[in-house]
Amino acid sequence: MKRISGIVVAVICSVAVLAAGTSDAVMMKLNNLKEKRRIPEYYSTAFMALANDPDNMDLMDATAEGLEFIGALPRAQAVCERILREAPGRVQTEKRLKEIQKNLAEINTSIKAVRQKIEENPDNGQNYVKLAAIYIGLKDYAHARNAVNEA
Repeated sequence: MKRISGIVVAVICSVAVLAAGTSDAVMMKLNNLKEKRRIPEYYSTAFMALANDPDNMDLMDATAEGLEFIGALPRAQAVCERILREAPGRVQTEKRLKEIQKNLAEINTSIKAVRQKIEENPDNGQNYVKLAAIYIGLKDYAHARNAVNEA
């Protein structure tokens, strides 16, 4: 009896989700994932939903937020800029973009400082590791590999 009632509840929930519309259902799922701090799943769900509905600005914004959460700031910045080109005046996206740009400016300052240290002492391998770590944090693996290869 418990098994049947569980199945009935699942069917009723599925019907409710379908009635609410796919975008609403996806947004509810995304909010749930964000609340539970399941960030990789949040990003992948937003990205896959966006692939199915590429003109949905809310899904694009969720994708940008997911990219920001996982540290892919340059990609998050590009998505935010695209959103604002296509739908200017989205306040939340503008705030996110400003925060991303602020963070990227700080990171670029750190990169310049480490590169200066490398120029001053090219034999210190730790500076190359620091530089690679910064790029890994940005999910910029090509630059990280180059930094390690420079050592």
